[in-house]
Amino acid sequence: MARRTLLTLVALLAGFTLPAPAAGAELLTGHAVDPRGRPVRCEGAVLVELDLAAACDDSGLFTFTLPEQRPAELSVVVYAPRYRDAHVRIEAGADLTITLRRGRSSRSQSTTFGGGWRPLDRTPPSVDEGLEIGAASVTPSTHALQGGGYGDVNRSLQALPGVTGDTAASARIRIRGGEPHETLVFVDGIRLREPTHLGGLFGAFDPDLIERVTVSTGLSSAAMPESLAGSVDAEYVDGPRDRMDGTIDLSFLAAAANIAVALDKDREQSPRASLVLGARRSLLQAYLGAFQAAGAVDIPLRTVDYGSYLGRFVLEPTDRQRLRVSLLHLHDRSLFDDVNERHRVWGGSLDWTAQPGPRTRLSTLVAWGWEQLAEPETDFQYPGKRTWTDEEHRGRVRGMVEQGFGEAHLLRFGVDAGLVLSRTRGEFVDTRSLPAWAALPNADLLRPLVLLDEERNHAELDAFAEVELLDLGGLVNLRGGLRATVLDVTLVPRLSPRLAITVPLPSGTVLRGSAGLVHQARTDPLILSEALGTEGLKPERAFLALLGAGQDLGPAGVVEVLGWVRAMDHLVVATDSELGEPVWTNEGTGLAGGADVSWRWALGRFEADAAYSLLVSRRHNPRHVVFPKSVAPGGDQRHEVTLGGRVFLGRRRGFVIGLGWTSKSGWPASTLEPVRTDDRWAWQVVGLNDRRLPAVHRLDLRLEHRIPTRRVRIRGSFELNADLGGRVFLENCGAEGPASEPPECQALTFWPPLRPWLGLKVDW
Repeated sequence: MARRTLLTLVALLAGFTLPAPAAGAELLTGHAVDPRGRPVRCEGAVLVELDLAAACDDSGLFTFTLPEQRPAELSVVVYAPRYRDAHVRIEAGADLTITLRRGRSSRSQSTTFGGGWRPLDRTPPSVDEGLEIGAASVTPSTHALQGGGYGDVNRSLQALPGVTGDTAASARIRIRGGEPHETLVFVDGIRLREPTHLGGLFGAFDPDLIERVTVSTGLSSAAMPESLAGSVDAEYVDGPRDRMDGTIDLSFLAAAANIAVALDKDREQSPRASLVLGARRSLLQAYLGAFQAAGAVDIPLRTVDYGSYLGRFVLEPTDRQRLRVSLLHLHDRSLFDDVNERHRVWGGSLDWTAQPGPRTRLSTLVAWGWEQLAEPETDFQYPGKRTWTDEEHRGRVRGMVEQGFGEAHLLRFGVDAGLVLSRTRGEFVDTRSLPAWAALPNADLLRPLVLLDEERNHAELDAFAEVELLDLGGLVNLRGGLRATVLDVTLVPRLSPRLAITVPLPSGTVLRGSAGLVHQARTDPLILSEALGTEGLKPERAFLALLGAGQDLGPAGVVEVLGWVRAMDHLVVATDSELGEPVWTNEGTGLAGGADVSWRWALGRFEADAAYSLLVSRRHNPRHVVFPKSVAPGGDQRHEVTLGGRVFLGRRRGFVIGLGWTSKSGWPASTLEPVRTDDRWAWQVVGLNDRRLPAVHRLDLRLEHRIPTRRVRIRGSFELNADLGGRVFLENCGAEGPASEPPECQALTFWPPLRPWLGLKVDW
């Protein structure tokens, strides 16, 4: 029966129409409404036993022509975007009023790639009505269809509106033109200072374990810690769908194995318990070594290695309680050319939630993390060799209460506290000698070093509250929030208010807007160093406003437009001679703005999407005496265009062909000039972000065949990425030139221009 229903629904979506009823034929008429009795524009209805489909009009009306010979009992299923499917028993000759309630439709099951641990659902495009304006998510389903990412979740995040990278081959995440340190990143409540491996080459999220990664490019909920540019919140999978699930994943990028086991005897009865274990280790050294042997890259690789590991225990004592305990470990090491970096993370979190009442939810999060960034000792000789370590212990406790009231309203409040212990030791570049926001090539700069061995400890305490008022007057959704920082490293109390509003109209149009103020205290070790005299600094802050609209175009898909503007107050280095030695001050400002336009369409076996982003960002330092006082920072993306399309072939739609095109403006870069030192050349900055790297143009082809069986799902994939321009990973300015001549800056070829990738994944 289910199969007949799904086939009939596909016929309906493909444009199937019923013939006009014969004279005297018996009709069945239905009307879809919401709980308040307002018409709902449904996609269609299906008579299950008769395999009949009927289209709905804009007022939610549909009509069936009933044959004379029919079963005694009939049922109808009504489908509508953003509503739960309604299953109703019917009587011939009676008009139906079917009430639809908000939720997820199972319509996507007609194109679900069955079998395996992680179902890959093709959800229909719909206009975003949420109050998290400017937020977007990557799920296993969307990541699996993303071309150009070769399994890296960060590449899928960079494809979201408002998110860019550093350069063409970087996995770093910049939000709305912000600097990397202006974005907060969390994995199950554990904060990461550096969410990449190998200094930014690959993302640190495990693609086989993610449940959802949400990027907030606007004003997030007051329950989230603040940042100037936005946040990235990754949630990993909780447990198995069956008694035991797992994944084995092999690709040119890495090898991974994951397993999820149910520890209880009966999954239908409480208490329930499960265990998730995951491990991932890179195979990048061998992959790049093959290109190096073929002469396609020019970096003398020595070590390029990374790994990630996860353990999670989940206990549900009752249907209204859940306890999650997670342990996370990340590591990577890169040693090549003049790069020597090490990155390690150990973290853990305990998340407890309970529902003591039907509309009351309590949650407590306790998280701890240790993260180390270092340039360790090595026998490898390279220009500008240093040894340093920067490590941080960060604890976090968050308690929150969510209480529903009225018809559909919600009150949320709580506290967020933490303790930060950090230590810096070794040789560090004095960043006060560099122009603020300089986008620099990779070079041994003519700049002073400072020797540090300092410990810094500080406490953090925030209180937050917000209210969500839904369906005000039957039309408006409103959220107002306030976050109060009582204690942090700057010892400056502050308030951060925010407001968001959405207006879903009966025409399928959704109007959205938000505005607010956010703050962020810089915790860079050199800014906080007592040796550099940085007392009395205030937190940085930004005012952000977003205004957008979305429109449901019916069979033509969904189009959304979002405009935004951000004004900032920043830390800068004062370099005028009146102050003598350079110092940090709060006098920097900035202004950024832009717009995102996106279109998505899906029908039957076909999908297509297109997007355009405009981003303009400027930073201002009134204390500059050598360089322009206003420059475009490294995240000034300007124009980005993406086009994509997919077709699903085969009886089960298991063979996927995807094509994608990406075009991005080049990033700003500074101009360097060689200066002769005692035994080699060094470089000094002579132009601050005064030029741009070449524009990026990339073509992606993805072929994937999915074979679901009764017990396992096999996914074999082939991906080909072709760089047609802007193939700059970074610019490298060497310390030596030919015949003792001054060296030149040139593009460092880390990626070959044509990259094939193979992958094989088995999950059950």
